[in-house]
Amino acid sequence: FQAEDGIRDSVASRGLGDVYKRQSCSRPQRTACRRAPPGRESPALSPSTPRRPVGSRAALSAVRGDADVRATLKSADAALRGLFAAYAKASPTRGVQILTFEDVLALCGDFDIAPSLVDADAILSLYRVVEKQKKARGLAYAQFLDLLALVARAALLDELATDAACVNALLYRWGLADPVRLEGLRRG
Repeated sequence: FQAEDGIRDSVASRGLGDVYKRQSCSRPQRTACRRAPPGRESPALSPSTPRRPVGSRAALSAVRGDADVRATLKSADAALRGLFAAYAKASPTRGVQILTFEDVLALCGDFDIAPSLVDADAILSLYRVVEKQKKARGLAYAQFLDLLALVARAALLDELATDAACVNALLYRWGLADPVRLEGLRRG
């Protein structure tokens, strides 16, 4: 401003879209950017809540043993099998369809999981945790489900209270269980 002479610099309006873009959100596509007032945080967001392990064998055991996580994955089984088939390749040594890390990264990129929710290094770390359990290269369908649960946990752990809620959000908020979106990706 040059208020002394009454002349003001003209600044073109950037529109409402820029106002929304400037609002801080730690992750894109969150359903809400609001934070609870101090002292009224939900248990999932409270700084005093101990973090559950994300990318470890303990985390893998936790999601495998969680009946709610398994039920959530089972409810989307047909869509997830289609998703797996769309990205998997035939293993020359195992005689089954497998996902390599590159396949997983492509899937995560197509569904805006990486880098929006979890970066490639974190996905690689999670992939290795799951892959080591079978001592074989690549992930079969069952290991793919384990990886999805770990990615959901890593991406949404601070936002949601249970692992099953994290998996549900990944499947439905980001469209992994949406056959229409998968068909669009196949055509695209």
